[in-house]
Amino acid sequence: MANPATYRAARSRSSSPPITKRHTYTTMRLDSLCCGGRPPRRYPPFETRPTVSMEELEMQLANMENPPPPPIDFNLYATKKTIAEGFLVVALLAANAAQLKTIITAGKENQFHGFVTALVILSIVLLIIVIVFLLLLGRDNLNDVYKQRKLDWINNFATALVFCIVFMNIFVCAFGIEHAPL
Repeated sequence: MANPATYRAARSRSSSPPITKRHTYTTMRLDSLCCGGRPPRRYPPFETRPTVSMEELEMQLANMENPPPPPIDFNLYATKKTIAEGFLVVALLAANAAQLKTIITAGKENQFHGFVTALVILSIVLLIIVIVFLLLLGRDNLNDVYKQRKLDWINNFATALVFCIVFMNIFVCAFGIEHAPL
């Protein structure tokens, strides 16, 4: 706090009140905000703006008539992808069922009968598991941030299972039953 004698001496010299820290801060803040009493200019004056040619106006009009397409809804995209993958899994399940029927009706003529039968049955079981995972993927919302990690894990696991199933079906086709010519 200032000395009272100094305060009285300063008061007697001028008619204005003494300058305090608070007064200085307020003055500096108002000066920096007001820019000399007028708001800062954000755009150049109207006279200095460049004129627009007729071609540019036509281009702007064409852009207004043909607006850009709306952004992609990733949840809808993921749902369509899951449905397509599910149809492919069902087709693979039908093919495996047909192969199992062929193996059972042919009997134990083939030396790899047990191996191929086990692969086809394992493939069908894994396909049913993949279908359950795809149903879980299709019902949840991908836009929910809290579910994205779980859904990504399920998607990666289902894709890995499909890869294993396809690899097993290659062996089924290689060691499977040869059809007799008709």
